[in-house]
Amino acid sequence: MRKIKFLILFFATAVFLSGCKQNENVQFDTVNGQTIASFQGTNASLPVDINTGAGSVDIQLNVTTSSTTDRSINISVVDAGTTADPAMYSFNSTVTIPAGSYNGTLSINGTSTGLNAGDAKALVLAVSSIDNGTVSTSEHTVNLFLVCPVPEGLYTGSYLIEQISPYIDGPTLSDGTIVDVTAVDNDTRIFQSQNYPDYCAAFRDFTFNLVCGQVTIDTQDTGCSCGNPSGWFSTPSTPETFSLTDDSSFTLTFTDDTTDNCGPAAQTSYKFTKQ
Repeated sequence: MRKIKFLILFFATAVFLSGCKQNENVQFDTVNGQTIASFQGTNASLPVDINTGAGSVDIQLNVTTSSTTDRSINISVVDAGTTADPAMYSFNSTVTIPAGSYNGTLSINGTSTGLNAGDAKALVLAVSSIDNGTVSTSEHTVNLFLVCPVPEGLYTGSYLIEQISPYIDGPTLSDGTIVDVTAVDNDTRIFQSQNYPDYCAAFRDFTFNLVCGQVTIDTQDTGCSCGNPSGWFSTPSTPETFSLTDDSSFTLTFTDDTTDNCGPAAQTSYKFTKQ
């Protein structure tokens, strides 16, 4: 009996040590491993000031390994999904990752040429190549839009949100709750809400823009979908308007399920009432 117990203990120990050895071999090598280049995030806003006719945004690029020499990442425009005219933007298509670094910066300049109030033009970018490496297939969408000066503090604070359009298999946001709207910058506002609270409990940031009298939103993802959460919400063809003197209430309308992931896209409207 003692011999049998010894053999069982020996076998269990051998399996444990073997498993540990296999797990120890599963390591990510940031020096000699495969180099993969990708964008930080999936979308960014590029507001263009109507007074100066210009704007800019910086987008971070990441690589998975370090190098003793500078490396070049090449960026290209993806025609599919891009609605911005080339006259509206400019950027250096080659980004340098300095030696010893894992990050680089892509700077994009926007202009008001051909950009009208209420427009929300998309520039879709992809990483096309990197020196001695491979690239991620993920894309990055830059949303260009005109901005006009908005008085400081306007459209911030506590608001009751109520869905005033028909439900799409339940409410889209946290209908009937009070949210805290804060300013990201002069023209961008953000609040937290559930996406489809009947199905998903997590809260996510939802952003909208006060663009020269119109309420627009960036193309943004959802936290609850039928499989593809990317580019779920977007600005409708006819945005709502807002006042520069009275922020006691306003309406936010957006395109819901833009990519027809769960069903046909629909227009969803929420009334915001200041508390």
